[in-house]
Amino acid sequence: MRDQLRHEKAERKRVQQEVRREKRAGLPPDPRRLAIGWLEEIRNIIAGVFPVSMDLTHAEAGAVTPWLVVGRYDALEPIGYTDLADAFSLVRDDLGLETAIDPRRLSQIRIVYRDPSGHHHAEGDSIVSKTGAWEFIISDLLGELIGAGDDDEDALAVRYAETSIPHFYIYFAAQLVGPDNGAVWQKVMFR
Repeated sequence: MRDQLRHEKAERKRVQQEVRREKRAGLPPDPRRLAIGWLEEIRNIIAGVFPVSMDLTHAEAGAVTPWLVVGRYDALEPIGYTDLADAFSLVRDDLGLETAIDPRRLSQIRIVYRDPSGHHHAEGDSIVSKTGAWEFIISDLLGELIGAGDDDEDALAVRYAETSIPHFYIYFAAQLVGPDNGAVWQKVMFR
């Protein structure tokens, strides 16, 4: 854990130096670096609910969307859908973060889960995923996770209370979606 903190501090310092050099040169901000900052801020918010690490990774093989950046979040203690919903609620409610990301940004959230009574053993078979504009997918995912409240029988947190979530991914694209370009956001997919 200390090595991770040391690495993150060194990385922040390096990025700050790059930003200062770019500003002095009059260059626009690097979109990928901005997106990495959003992923880091999401990790910081989530860490207020449960301990979590974040690493940059790549989209799965065969991904059609050209993702700008993908973050893999690993829960450092066992969590379930309710814990994740609590964390995502804080992320959704951070209006500064939403503005920085842009609510219309094409995004994806993929949750890898383990159901102790299920037959899912491979990561590809145990994923809840939403793709679309950031403001829609985070809100819609929360609705799937907790529904209308603690006793909503249709909510994942109620139906699958024993399910654990070892990690999840957040993807950001450079593209913005919305009514102006005809793109639509997708419903939850179970594979």
